[in-house]
Amino acid sequence: MKSILIISPYLPHEKVGHAGGKAIYEFIRELKKRNRKVFLVSMVSPEEAEAVDSVRRGVDDSRFLITRPSL
Repeated sequence: MKSILIISPYLPHEKVGHAGGKAIYEFIRELKKRNRKVFLVSMVSPEEAEAVDSVRRGVDDSRFLITRPSL
């Protein structure tokens, strides 16, 4: 089984409100349909924290970097 590492500046989930996150989410879903192992490294804003668990269930392994607003 092939493994894919995805590094994303957006948290890719079903309800994300922008095209970048949606595109990465759909890409991950397609890879999983093709029986690929998917590893995700992604930035997460505090507002998106509730979506992290659902993202984790959609990939084989994940790491997240929580961002904070700059002053």
